Amino acid sequence: GSLTADFNDTFMGSGPYVFKKVTWGHSVLLNKNPGYWARTEPALKDRYLLEQIEFHTQSDPAILFQMLLKNEIDYLYFLSAKSWAVDTAHPLFKEGKIQKLEVKNKTPFAMAGIAWNLRKPLFQNKHIRKALALLFNRSRLIHDFFYDQYALSTGIAPFASEFHHPENQPILFDPTQAQKLLAQAGWKLNSKKVLERQGQTFTFEILTGNPPAAKYLAFYQEDLRKAGIVASIRVVDWATYLKLRNSGTFDALDFSRNRDEFMTDLDLTWNGKNASDPQSGNVTGFSHPQVDALLSTLAKTVSGRDRIKLIQSLDKLIADEYPIAFSWEPRFQRIAFWNQ
Repeated sequence: GSLTADFNDTFMGSGPYVFKKVTWGHSVLLNKNPGYWARTEPALKDRYLLEQIEFHTQSDPAILFQMLLKNEIDYLYFLSAKSWAVDTAHPLFKEGKIQKLEVKNKTPFAMAGIAWNLRKPLFQNKHIRKALALLFNRSRLIHDFFYDQYALSTGIAPFASEFHHPENQPILFDPTQAQKLLAQAGWKLNSKKVLERQGQTFTFEILTGNPPAAKYLAFYQEDLRKAGIVASIRVVDWATYLKLRNSGTFDALDFSRNRDEFMTDLDLTWNGKNASDPQSGNVTGFSHPQVDALLSTLAKTVSGRDRIKLIQSLDKLIADEYPIAFSWEPRFQRIAFWNQ
């Protein structure tokens, strides 16, 4: 109602900038706040120097890139690895008029990979899940699809984060070791070169709501086929993906979830009390008594140093259970800006 209408175009609090003009669906114009209370603080001496900042909204990356080339915008975050590698061969970059900046920091990029539905008998053996991870040739995909701009993920914590357990190492492509694990679990090739156990063939579906992902999933599908595993890829619209994910109606998911800087949302994703409810955030149905105990301790821990140790332990414990075949995360943020 009208009581809260002002908050649609007014910053909460007193920051260094204030709204000047909002053009819905196009741009936001900010002016420097002359009354900013921390303006004279020594720590902010060289910050917030611009008198005016204008943000433009545009959903098409190709149009954004053209706006950068025309100097209609001063800088641009690149979300596409291909664009960063290929489009920046433009003469304006070679002449140094537009500069490339690769920023390495501790930004908590999304956790991503192939998530297994542990409620299904097929995925309840962790050695099977490890075998599936060993068949996921992520290094090849990073090279072929992402121009070597990504690093292999190792667990629930970003690899550059203080929460990352130092013993967590990337799982490298190893079909031979995968075959050994599958054989130890009782899976043997039948006459059709498909793995079979007790009359059941090793068959499952990977669900994705991201059509471009089907390209790299097809490579994974082929490596699985060579190992005797029949995997189908199902591409659906985002609304259908969410409905199926939140109802637990899937075998495996092309999965991605944002991570916050301080790893405060672990209980929702990994606590066993939520295992039977995929809508809770525990998408995989993961349940582990040691993890539950650590999460309980973490909820009562205030010390930053102690929290780091607890989350590192969680990172190691969960990674060793292979609930997700963790994929990759950016090694840096990609920014291009006019040198002016």
